[in-house]
Amino acid sequence: MGAVIGVGSTLVTDRVSWRRDTRERDRETLRTAAAQFLEALTEAGDAISDASRSEHLSVEERARLARASTSAQGVHAK
Repeated sequence: MGAVIGVGSTLVTDRVSWRRDTRERDRETLRTAAAQFLEALTEAGDAISDASRSEHLSVEERARLARASTSAQGVHAK
């Protein structure tokens, strides 16, 4: 009977440890994805600002550059 209790408690402990490790890995993956998204968003924002300040271009061309910067930085993909 003691062996069954010992094995059962070991299995429960391993399961709890595995679940905690899995949650930590998932959290780290989410942090990495969020950081990559924010980086792409910041770079796209900078490119949009640059496009809006390009006074030598027409309004249509500046708008096209602003839209293209979102795609170029991969904001939607991230």
